[in-house]
Amino acid sequence: MSARRIEALPDPATASERRAWERLAAAEGLDPRREPWCWHPAGRLLLRSARAQRLATALGGDLADAAIHARRAETWQVSASRCALRQGPAHSAEQISQLRLGDRFRVWHWDAAREWAWGAGEDGYPGWLRAWHLRPGAPPPPTRVVCARWSRALVAPSADAAPLLDLSFGTRLAPAGRPQAGYLPWQAPDGRRAWTALAPLAPWPLRTPGGAAGELLGRGRALLGVPYEWGGASSAGLDCSGFVQLLFGSLGRRLPRDADLQADCGHPVALDAPARWAAGDLVFYGERRVDHVGILAEGMALLHASGELCLEPLGPDGRLRGRQPRLLRRLA
Repeated sequence: MSARRIEALPDPATASERRAWERLAAAEGLDPRREPWCWHPAGRLLLRSARAQRLATALGGDLADAAIHARRAETWQVSASRCALRQGPAHSAEQISQLRLGDRFRVWHWDAAREWAWGAGEDGYPGWLRAWHLRPGAPPPPTRVVCARWSRALVAPSADAAPLLDLSFGTRLAPAGRPQAGYLPWQAPDGRRAWTALAPLAPWPLRTPGGAAGELLGRGRALLGVPYEWGGASSAGLDCSGFVQLLFGSLGRRLPRDADLQADCGHPVALDAPARWAAGDLVFYGERRVDHVGILAEGMALLHASGELCLEPLGPDGRLRGRQPRLLRRLA
């Protein structure tokens, strides 16, 4: 998934605020998907990073009417198995990402009916969530992650128990007691007690980085065949950067949401030395800009979301369907 432009967000209320935004953006290349800082739907500026706030202060008069809500953001958590982060406050608005059960969501603004919340998850990616998918309060610190394509939350520690929820790959859980009969107890955001089989769970974050590449690709292969979905970041559907973010996140490595932002992570790998490429490297494609990303697997193959999550052979120079790689990055 390639970068989104700030112009797609609601426009500022006044021309002076638009000029202030342009000056901020030009000052140090601030990006609302990184910092994050964004426009409030009513035209007010939201600043959450200290650097952005310092720049706003330095700009002075043009921001006289801009409200800085950084310290007033409300912390909520996602209560649905997965939910769409949308471009606008409507079910018809474009899905730009997804969040999963227990994810933290910082709310900056509510619509007039308080049916939609505008904010960002832990990656700072801004968008709208339907209010019924949220519960107030911060989630407890997770120590387990679902590393199978799907896992079930049950009402009791038994395979015959009634299901509460289907949990996507990458869902993080905080135990609420000791395991019983091979099941881990935890509390859902809505207060219900749930049980999940231990088999699909792994420690989070991964504490043994030496075996990270093999573990990373092993978990990625569990998602083979998941259909491509624009804005998808769950077992129900994935786009290219959503898959990379979700997979690395399952090991405890947080990455930005879009491919062009991910291309700034880690360390560069020489494009002209394929013999030095390693399994787990990120491979980026695009002519004028990065628009696709995948993960290098053994045997010069690419694990990526294209049509579906697939493992596709590459040419000896990394060529994918005639496209030369633009750059490689190593996160280890």
